[in-house]
Amino acid sequence: MNAIAKELPAEVMPALEELPGDLRLIAEVIGVEATMKLAKAFGGTPLYIVKIDAFTRRLRDKAFREEFDRRTAQGETATAVVRDIARRRDMCERQLWNIINAPDERQMRMW
Repeated sequence: MNAIAKELPAEVMPALEELPGDLRLIAEVIGVEATMKLAKAFGGTPLYIVKIDAFTRRLRDKAFREEFDRRTAQGETATAVVRDIARRRDMCERQLWNIINAPDERQMRMW
């Protein structure tokens, strides 16, 4: 049994409608009990939750580079690979070239 459940048994756990402001917004997404855990852990602390876009974009770009590297190592031309990936992902080729030519995390860690 988790600490919140020990402190607040189900019969005294607040209803969603009883939660104020931001706590209610959070509870609508993750549930009241998870919101209470979050409030207990970080209550009174300014908390900024970053957008997931930058993280998922890094994963997407890494997957593009890996596919590009694998396919060009197998003998496909760079242009053909970029054209195929761009078509399948509904992206313009220029954007894909920018992703492929950008320094990746492995190169950044060397410096």
